[in-house]
Amino acid sequence: MIIFAWVGTPFPFAGAQQLWGSTSNSNYGHWVSADSDKLLSDAASQTDKQKAIDDLNQADQIMTNDAYVLSLFQKPTFLAAYSNVANIRDNATNVGPPYNVQEWGMRAS
Repeated sequence: MIIFAWVGTPFPFAGAQQLWGSTSNSNYGHWVSADSDKLLSDAASQTDKQKAIDDLNQADQIMTNDAYVLSLFQKPTFLAAYSNVANIRDNATNVGPPYNVQEWGMRAS
């Protein structure tokens, strides 16, 4: 057992297929599930956001039932700024906190 983390992109539907698809090189444990592969593929090509979310939730349940991944916690992000800096917020994707840098600014004194 190891502690390992993937940091996702803002595009979870395609990212799930990359990480957990049976033929993906990023599926380091080589977990295989034809049912999950179908759901991941459907989610990645879906134009209905809610349907894609439903597909991913079903694929997640299959993976959970196989006990392939044990999610212990979300990787924390440490942010530090002076109190006069405004609008810095966490973003747990691979973009990180600078995702909204255009909104950062200085607070009025």
